[in-house]
Amino acid sequence: MIDMKKELISSLYERWKQYRKTMPKTSEIDAFIHLIIEEDARKKLSDIARALSEESIVREVHIVTGECDLILKVRAKDFDELSNFITKKLREYAWVKKTTTLLVLESI
Repeated sequence: MIDMKKELISSLYERWKQYRKTMPKTSEIDAFIHLIIEEDARKKLSDIARALSEESIVREVHIVTGECDLILKVRAKDFDELSNFITKKLREYAWVKKTTTLLVLESI
């Protein structure tokens, strides 16, 4: 099962790299980031949402029901900025239990 997940992730990453080659260098990257917050921090969701909304990369923050607690709409100047925001900002917060990032391929 783990090998299948690794293969899927590897396959998706390779497809993303191919897609990136077709994008103009000046294209910004839009993404939605689903956040699951640690149980003890959920009572402070409004405060967390407000703090996240002040990040320059964040366009919208939504407190939602369902499988995640917050959804961020972000716009990055490039993949490195998006990656740094996720790995060096979001995942450093003690109250972040899990993130899932959905890259926007096309907006209609």
